[in-house]
Amino acid sequence: MRTLANRAGVAALAVVLAGSACGNTDDASLCVTYGEYLTVVQPVLDADPTAATAAEATIAVEDVLASVRQLREVTEGRDAAPVEALEAALDDLRRTLASVDGDADYGTWEPLVVDSIDDANDAAARVADAFDPVCRPGP
Repeated sequence: MRTLANRAGVAALAVVLAGSACGNTDDASLCVTYGEYLTVVQPVLDADPTAATAAEATIAVEDVLASVRQLREVTEGRDAAPVEALEAALDDLRRTLASVDGDADYGTWEPLVVDSIDDANDAAARVADAFDPVCRPGP
């Protein structure tokens, strides 16, 4: 789950693109932070969880959770609800994973977190719905 080999290069590109796509300077901080969030969350979403132990999955969730918390700090009350929902879902997922033996394989921890993963994915989609139009406007 933690296959973030090109994270620095991708992060730099996403930050530049996110910052330049913002419509005004009030959105710049939000868009840069949203771009950073995307660079953290995408590799986790793309990773094959079946190869991860519970400890590796916990670390990946904690990385995303830290990025979501940074995003919440810059929302300044606007569109905060989807970010707060994602934070809560990820925190539930993190706590459940942390309660499992760190060496446990996917087959052990997956049944415990499947609903939490679904909740986190739904919340992440709502975050994208809220911030993509501002920070990643279409053509």
